[in-house]
Amino acid sequence: MQFTKLLSVVSDVLVFGYVITALPLFAGYFLLKKLRGKTKGIISASNVLLLFSALVYLLHYLFSRNDFARGMEEVREGYASAYPYYDSYWFSYWGGILLRGIIPLLLFFPRIRNSVWSLLVFSPITALSFFLFLFESLSYGEYITATHVWYVDWKELIVGTTVYVVIYAILLFIIYFAKSFFEKRKLQ
Repeated sequence: MQFTKLLSVVSDVLVFGYVITALPLFAGYFLLKKLRGKTKGIISASNVLLLFSALVYLLHYLFSRNDFARGMEEVREGYASAYPYYDSYWFSYWGGILLRGIIPLLLFFPRIRNSVWSLLVFSPITALSFFLFLFESLSYGEYITATHVWYVDWKELIVGTTVYVVIYAILLFIIYFAKSFFEKRKLQ
């Protein structure tokens, strides 16, 4: 159970970082012509991280199959709303798997992975997967009453976002420098 939560957090960090950095990287590629080669390398490294995120996300669902089997037992007992695989909002659950786990697997192809335009394709797709998850979370109206007040702890939100972006940036530059290191070694 803890392992599946760890896989979920790793995937969240990578996808969130990808969505946050996609537009600045794309704009930087076209606005900073002197740094176009480095920006293209960073875009390629970013796509590698999204591919890794998709693999981790699918691994998360592979390892949570026990939860899936337990869900079947509870569905038979009448607790269908506790498991999104079966209830009336199944499309947001399976849509999230498709948008966040299956479609990014196209990045296995180097031509797509190294393309600058892939940022414009994959960033909205992965962002939409977040909105599907939010819809799935908010759709359980029996837990949210009309008088419910949403409280946002801004400090926690800012700190959490900053931590996600910093972790993603560190991973992005590790991948970028490792890739450039191995490309230089290959040329020698």
